[in-house]
Amino acid sequence: VISSGAGGGVEKSHATMLTGSGLTLILQPGAFGRRGGIWPELGSCQYVSGSHGVIGKSGDVWTITDSGSTNGTFVNGVRLQPGAATPLKAGDKVKIATLDFTVQ
Repeated sequence: VISSGAGGGVEKSHATMLTGSGLTLILQPGAFGRRGGIWPELGSCQYVSGSHGVIGKSGDVWTITDSGSTNGTFVNGVRLQPGAATPLKAGDKVKIATLDFTVQ
């Protein structure tokens, strides 16, 4: 998503959420999984691991890290290696186990 800034320049809007699979997940730092964490909405998905992954933030960049989940975490079709923080940007496709999302 691109918008015109107040100074006439062009700036990219920052990612703030994951949308899809009937859910909206607000990006915030912390762990997520079926057993709770920042997104308790994932508790009803049997394919999400108990401790599935972690959302982090470094400066203005959000990251997602898989915590060694059984069914994986994917960004743009690529399965994440456990423990490797992967940057997220608006438009990225994220898959958490069987749930498909788009970064907004």
